[in-house]
Amino acid sequence: EPLAAKWANVRRARRVVTAALEVQRADKVIGASLEAAPVVHVRDAETLKALKSVNFADICITSDIVLTADPRPAEAFRMPEVDDIGVVFERAGGEKCQRC
Repeated sequence: EPLAAKWANVRRARRVVTAALEVQRADKVIGASLEAAPVVHVRDAETLKALKSVNFADICITSDIVLTADPRPAEAFRMPEVDDIGVVFERAGGEKCQRC
């Protein structure tokens, strides 16, 4: 079941990113997830490999995303049940187009 394990890791990481973005949305820092370009710190090599094998920014509905194995900083958002992933919020560059 390598495919199932891969997507379980992707879903688990997406939960952390989504929760981090919800905090920013509640604080009125962003209005939509496309205004974000978070940095995702991933300690587990298999999870990082799974995330890099997909377009994780599209899956998280963000403008961009940076995936790194660097240790997560103290200020990184994390969830107790997903201890190996931390998310640092970054604002996406650019402006919303008129259509959006």
